[in-house]
Amino acid sequence: MRMVHLFPFLLLAAAPLSAQSTTLPKGFDTLPGGSNFWAGWDIKAGSTFYNPSRAIYLFDSSVFPWTGAKIVRELQVRRTNLALTGFTAHTKKMRIFLSVDGNRPRRPDTGSFDGNHGKAKALVLGTVTAPKTINFLKTPQPPAGKSAPFDVRMVLSRPYIIPAGTKSLTLEIRSYSASVNTGRWRPDCKFFGSANGGSSITLNPNKSCLTPPISPVHLSAFPGTTFTHRWQTRRPGQAFIGLIGVKLPTGIKLPGTTCELWTSPLLFPVGISGTDALGTLDMAYGKVPDQKNLVGLRLTHQLAWPNAKVNSLGLGLSVARETTFGSGYAATVPSCVVYSYGTATSFFNNKIVNPDLEKDPRFFSGRALILNIK
Repeated sequence: MRMVHLFPFLLLAAAPLSAQSTTLPKGFDTLPGGSNFWAGWDIKAGSTFYNPSRAIYLFDSSVFPWTGAKIVRELQVRRTNLALTGFTAHTKKMRIFLSVDGNRPRRPDTGSFDGNHGKAKALVLGTVTAPKTINFLKTPQPPAGKSAPFDVRMVLSRPYIIPAGTKSLTLEIRSYSASVNTGRWRPDCKFFGSANGGSSITLNPNKSCLTPPISPVHLSAFPGTTFTHRWQTRRPGQAFIGLIGVKLPTGIKLPGTTCELWTSPLLFPVGISGTDALGTLDMAYGKVPDQKNLVGLRLTHQLAWPNAKVNSLGLGLSVARETTFGSGYAATVPSCVVYSYGTATSFFNNKIVNPDLEKDPRFFSGRALILNIK
């Protein structure tokens, strides 16, 4: 009779399988990220409103903790292990959207929230008529080097399927009202690095035919971004024409004026300045393709203000601004976030951000929100 030795098989059956990470980014199941994030998570600190907010997180597939397709039913976050005081138990109303293969983390769209989304965008937490209420606990700070438990559970209103072969994941979180007015709650995050967002110079800083002058404010730009330039027009609620193109060799003075044209314009978008005191205007010129050869691209832009009282031509020009496109994040940065909180950016009306109406991000960072995926 042939003897079958079962003992080796029993040892194999009893041996624990190697642990597989369930966090996004992978590998942070018990390892703290060493950083934190505030927009949409903190409630209010002093006079700063971190909530409500709109934030979009981008994750490269290189940090997915799964292979092949993935069904997501629940997202969990945990408090940072950093020594931040004042953590407050509360509830918060939230919506979450997911999509795949949108902007890659190396070059997020810093000029348009929606520009970061890709295919199969879906509302997965909350509904179109109501956000979902999420519980935040007053979890104590864990010991040094240890992570807090994933005790904030965001059970999706409907499962989401991430197809096999997905190159990137876009996670949008809109945070609304909280059950308390002050306090703090910051999630565990990993900071991966800063971006090269390019540079900008004013071509004719001391020459303007407008009083008060229209001042440019530099916004970072790189391929993949909806190129947007911010202007403080000091003329609230007025219409302006954007001029964007290549720089002329020298400025051309408009007849009968002291205005100088420095732009050989290719596009002529129109925008309305905000109703804030500075008459702030974000003039969007369209999305720049995410192509490596566009790093270092230089574009010149001005604002034109049609008004019969300006001069005999009835046209005033701002100073000219030349922007050089940066390279974005390093290839080693697998995740980042674009976000807005506090005073509304899209409308410049001195009101608090409305997450459902906010169109253009105010900030961006090379941070990854550490999620546990169920």
